[in-house]
Amino acid sequence: MQQVIKSVNCLSGLPSLLRQKNAADILLVAGNHLQGNAELKKIVSEISGQVTIIHPPEGLLQIDSIPLIQTTDAVVAIGGGKVIDYAKGIIHKSGKSIDSTFIAVPTTAGSGSEATPFAVLYSGKNKLSLESPLLLPDIVMLDASLVSNLPKKQKAISGADAFSQCIEALWNVHHTEVSDQFAVEGLRSLSEGLPVFIHSSDNQLAEDMLWAAHLAGTAIATTKTTGPHALSYYLTAHHDVPHGQAVALFLPLFFLYNEKKIPSQSYEAFQASTASEAFIICTKFLKKLELATNFNELNIENVDIDALLKSVNHERFSNNPVPFDENVLRSLINHYLV
Repeated sequence: MQQVIKSVNCLSGLPSLLRQKNAADILLVAGNHLQGNAELKKIVSEISGQVTIIHPPEGLLQIDSIPLIQTTDAVVAIGGGKVIDYAKGIIHKSGKSIDSTFIAVPTTAGSGSEATPFAVLYSGKNKLSLESPLLLPDIVMLDASLVSNLPKKQKAISGADAFSQCIEALWNVHHTEVSDQFAVEGLRSLSEGLPVFIHSSDNQLAEDMLWAAHLAGTAIATTKTTGPHALSYYLTAHHDVPHGQAVALFLPLFFLYNEKKIPSQSYEAFQASTASEAFIICTKFLKKLELATNFNELNIENVDIDALLKSVNHERFSNNPVPFDENVLRSLINHYLV
């Protein structure tokens, strides 16, 4: 059972937590937060024992960049989804040779990686999915102080990823009553709070968004993602579009694509009763977050639609309620995104 600790400044308890776990040899995987945050550096300095710090390389997270670790007492990941996935990659590569506590501390409210046994890596520009029970963190620390003052754009991009995960979990072919509960709660919170959060540094709102993102991750830990994610990886790999923005671009489109298979719960958060209404309201919501809703707004010219459709991640699309239809997708993309 995963332990979740959530409160403002809860990360200050990390040194004590590691002592309780008798962790003398700690692998710390960290992102930019560690380099520019004096308080975070202080917390790390208070950790007893040997601390080895690793930073993920720039760019797409390449599977060949994952180091092999022989032994450690604890793996601690402090960062966004990429940082947590890098830590998962290390654990996956090292396998059962690492019998250690895995602690994840998200510094964005969006990816939900701290709540799943999955990791996204790349081989060149081809997306790879890792999955193993070993990749689910044992302990999650949701510290609102780490996300409350993030740049507005980062909040919007991360939040849009969680927002899409909730919707995708609801119309997913693998959805369950339990995953629906997580997705509905997360979706309601994000629908109400995210447009306010991107302009706010309020810690309570930050805590709410972190929890909503965690719920989104918990939902897709059961269902996995669907069409919007399946199409998104091409834009990230070939046009450097941030993941959450890439997913958001395709999300409204899939209300139209999945129209005949969408459960009522997917409409409720939008106060919509039809796919067309949901498409319009979802698009307006993303615009309120100041995110792009077509290729022009991303400043991308001459997107290769053929390459985009050929690159679709069919593992993710297999979870979609409507099977892959290249012609229908091409028509929708040309009509609404080009």
